[in-house]
Amino acid sequence: MMVLRRAAVKMSAGYEAMPRTRLGSDARLCKTSGPVFAPDGFTQLIELRHVGKTYQTATGAFQALRDIDLDIRRGEVFGIIGRSGAGKSTLLRLLNLLERPTQGAVRIEGQDITQLDAPGLRKLRQHIGMVFQHFNLLSSRTVYENVRFPLRVAGELSRSEQQARVMEVLQLVGLTDQARKYPRQLSGGQRQRVGVARALANRPNLLLCDEATSALDPETTQSILRLLLEINRTLRITVVLITHGMDVIRAVADRVAILDHGRLVELGDVIDVFLNPQAETTRALLAESGVETESWHGSVGESGRVLRLTYKGEAVALPVLSRYGRELGLDFSILQGSVGRIKDMPYGQLTISVAQEDDARVAQLLAALTGHGIHHQVLR
Repeated sequence: MMVLRRAAVKMSAGYEAMPRTRLGSDARLCKTSGPVFAPDGFTQLIELRHVGKTYQTATGAFQALRDIDLDIRRGEVFGIIGRSGAGKSTLLRLLNLLERPTQGAVRIEGQDITQLDAPGLRKLRQHIGMVFQHFNLLSSRTVYENVRFPLRVAGELSRSEQQARVMEVLQLVGLTDQARKYPRQLSGGQRQRVGVARALANRPNLLLCDEATSALDPETTQSILRLLLEINRTLRITVVLITHGMDVIRAVADRVAILDHGRLVELGDVIDVFLNPQAETTRALLAESGVETESWHGSVGESGRVLRLTYKGEAVALPVLSRYGRELGLDFSILQGSVGRIKDMPYGQLTISVAQEDDARVAQLLAALTGHGIHHQVLR
């Protein structure tokens, strides 16, 4: 990890040294230019407005995406999740125009990239890295040549500069000793690290990950996720990833979009979506990942209240429930509960029964919990 951090610091310095052009009235994304992402200005790096995608098939029109509206913020890890056929891969490919929307606008820093001509599109893609599910490496080329390939296509660096850059990103992903090997000589995790290095070669500001861990075993998946998270943090690259596993979203994402049959059914901070899912699709995906999303279904005596308490961050370590229970003379039982972490955020969720029917004291308890940032729902 220390090697990764040292390499990342060096790469970050390289990112800062790159010339930037502020996009504005004098440098608009038009049909003769591609975007140069700036590190300041727009909070939203990407905006999708009323985006739809329709394919013409032998049996008629098929709507893969329907009226998608969402923003992706600069520097975040943004997850897109849904079952097979939900439209997540199509949505990801709209961000570098591997697919073009049938309707709507795809904007980067306020500019509609669908208006780019071929040279502008090539320049756009040089600033967007992509990591594929099945690696997409050139089997007849060494690791070194696979990583060098996008630099050769861009043609902006000399041969010696390309060599230095390749070794820089290979150090970042921990593969400097594998540079002369061929993909067939590597493990699945190593091949995906080559894919990540290749995606970073042109110093992108946006990294797209298309099911980047789906072909890997659980242990290797975790190592790749840690690598992506470290890249996001140290290089401040915006990462957009699609997956069918809520565990992946939980481990690395800041915000998440839930797709179902081409529609955006839920969007929000990962911790809020996990702890208080609104859409049935979200609840089903969480349940499939082993996360209990339903409230308590049992029964207690005829008297008393049933409450669900949700807390996160510093509130997790505070003994406020026991404290105010003693002070107010309230007896309670824990009916259901879970604690854990979502990315870096500790959380807990408890369903409790309060034996007393004294609504005034229960109201005092709820007010005290709210004062400590603990959200509550009265289930009964």
